[in-house]
Amino acid sequence: MNGPGHDHAPDASFDGGDLDCGSGLLLLIRSHIDPLPRGGLLAILSTEISVKEDLPAWCRLTGNELVSVAATTGKATSFLVCKGALAERSTSIPARRATAAPPLMHAARPVSFRDRLPEPSLAPSIPPLAVMGMGSWPRPRWMLQAVHDRLEGRLELHAMDHARQLERAGHRNEAALAQVAQTTRALYAAGDVQRTLANATAYLEAFGHVVLAWIWLDQSLAASRNYRDADSDFFHGKWQACRYFFVHELPKVDAWLDLVAALDTTTMDMKNEWF
Repeated sequence: MNGPGHDHAPDASFDGGDLDCGSGLLLLIRSHIDPLPRGGLLAILSTEISVKEDLPAWCRLTGNELVSVAATTGKATSFLVCKGALAERSTSIPARRATAAPPLMHAARPVSFRDRLPEPSLAPSIPPLAVMGMGSWPRPRWMLQAVHDRLEGRLELHAMDHARQLERAGHRNEAALAQVAQTTRALYAAGDVQRTLANATAYLEAFGHVVLAWIWLDQSLAASRNYRDADSDFFHGKWQACRYFFVHELPKVDAWLDLVAALDTTTMDMKNEWF
């Protein structure tokens, strides 16, 4: 028997309720579609209006096909998604019984509170330049090299796609990474652990921004390769968000690294009695 309003019978189905793609629906889709073979069909029931816009975009980016959309009784909409392309579907795929909708709410349980909280346990001290915690910075050479190699690969792909704006953004991110590497070498050469760690937060902010810029480049590149003329708004939205990060956020890296490279001791010079 075919799904409601669909020309093809689903191999699996579930009710996503009012979840949107950013609050758990995509995880449920993954858990139901991954076990299916190529060409398998998954029916998704949803009452969330934003899914009509977000699910087609997800299908394009993941290489799956949105076969059909059908209205049902009430406020729900049924989406039929094929794992891969519908052309890959074989008539030999056995039909699967529709799975029951997962519970979206749990029964309330009584909550009791203690009269007093337990005494906090002592935390172990973290030695300078340890593997975990704040001491894990400056980032080791192999990590910087790995990010550098990843960025170089992205720049070549941008050039192949003739996406000049993305290519320029990639060069700005590569320059920021080079500044991180230069600052890291200077910190190791200083030989003063206390002064090196005094501005760990600024260093980690700078390193994190370089990584986030690289992620935005990857997203923009993926969108540029998969969008169609009818979906150009989706691509331009990705690029505009990437552009915002490079214009408003990435320049902050310079100020953070200048502070770190100067081995500023403002935070170290503070005394307890001054509080």
